[in-house]
Amino acid sequence: MVAYVKKAWRFARLHGVTEAYLMSCVYFIVICIVPTLAASEFELAEAISKKDLENYRFPIDSRFREAWMSFYTASSEVDDITTLVAEGPEIAPSIAAAIKDKKLFKRRYAILALGYLKSAFALDTLRSLVSDKTEEDVFRSDALYSLYRTDEATGIRYARMLIQEAGRMRVGPITMDSAKEIIERPRDIQMTWMIRSGP
Repeated sequence: MVAYVKKAWRFARLHGVTEAYLMSCVYFIVICIVPTLAASEFELAEAISKKDLENYRFPIDSRFREAWMSFYTASSEVDDITTLVAEGPEIAPSIAAAIKDKKLFKRRYAILALGYLKSAFALDTLRSLVSDKTEEDVFRSDALYSLYRTDEATGIRYARMLIQEAGRMRVGPITMDSAKEIIERPRDIQMTWMIRSGP
């Protein structure tokens, strides 16, 4: 960290940036940014078990800091999903980026949140998760449901593909059940998600 600061300082001096301006930038970082990061780590450490902190990752997009903090520290499945969905479609790119990390804490709830947001921005990420043969069965299933909720036609197409090419695609039992449900009982899925969403 110190080495990077020194390099940045030398670069700035070579290009005529005044010392006063540089000092104001350093002051801003020390006073405003560092305490925020420290607070985030402290809040997580207070709310989350040491085992989880060691085994998972907790990225925090500064644009949606409060939502991510609430998501990581929420005590129920409904709260996990609601804290992200409450931010609206603007948070979808942040979630889509976060769920690519297989060690993301509460990853499946973040994946399911995309199904409620129905953002076209997340389609590529969801398609990728569904198609990934190395992905854990439960996450693949969640991604398929969210894909279906976001774009029904695409969800049905992928569900059919998974059923027809189960061997080649290495489809697990949970994902297979989800694919069959999408094809055979789509109305049941819509009702289930409406109940989860509440009034």
